Amino acid sequence: MPSATQVAADYEDRVVTVGISRYTGNVQVYVYDANGIVVGYTVSSISGSGTVTLDTSNLPQGDYTLCIILDNATYSGEFFI
Repeated sequence: MPSATQVAADYEDRVVTVGISRYTGNVQVYVYDANGIVVGYTVSSISGSGTVTLDTSNLPQGDYTLCIILDNATYSGEFFI
């Protein structure tokens, strides 16, 4: 049985860190503000496992949505700055 891709996100010191394991392909990380506007993004390639970071120090205090897009799945969640 194949292993499932694992995705974990953390927010600390105004940096979003996304850890991915058991995956090879492109990773797109987007941050949307409360109005649904993209206010930050990064694109990386992962081979097996890796970490993607996104600095949010330029964003004002408020509610945000994190969206992580892999080739075969999309994950999202909310966080507050």
